[in-house]
Amino acid sequence: MKPEDIQSYLDEKFSRIEELPHTADVKYRLFGMNLADAFELAGYVFTDTHADIFSVNPIESIEISVSAEDLGSLLFEFIDELIFILSTKFLLISYFENLTINEKDEGFILHTIAWGEELDPSRHDLRTEVKAMTYHDLSIKFEKDNQSLSGPVCITLLFDI
Repeated sequence: MKPEDIQSYLDEKFSRIEELPHTADVKYRLFGMNLADAFELAGYVFTDTHADIFSVNPIESIEISVSAEDLGSLLFEFIDELIFILSTKFLLISYFENLTINEKDEGFILHTIAWGEELDPSRHDLRTEVKAMTYHDLSIKFEKDNQSLSGPVCITLLFDI
């Protein structure tokens, strides 16, 4: 995605994100058109909690692959990988290219190419550091109890800050 196209793309994505009240941490409800879209939203709110995601240009890429036995653990592993990338490569992510989630014998696997740029405090409005995603209050609910990975899904998650 071209840097000039990122604004309208993210505007649409953030229209489906709701910040929920919490006394000490940061909590969100994400409304995905499907499971992969909801995981993308989780990645975007992770970045936006750290720094204004609208100032992050998608100019450098990194491949991400994580797996887990269940979807809650997969989301945890995905956010944990984003924390690792930010901590070691100082890379803020503003776009996920072709994020896919597939079932496998032992659970699920997520794969994507993440695009962003190196953290630059002179350009990026720094906010709050996310220490971890927690399992507390984590929920992944499929519309009408349909467990299809292609149907609408709502995720509630909590970041420890």
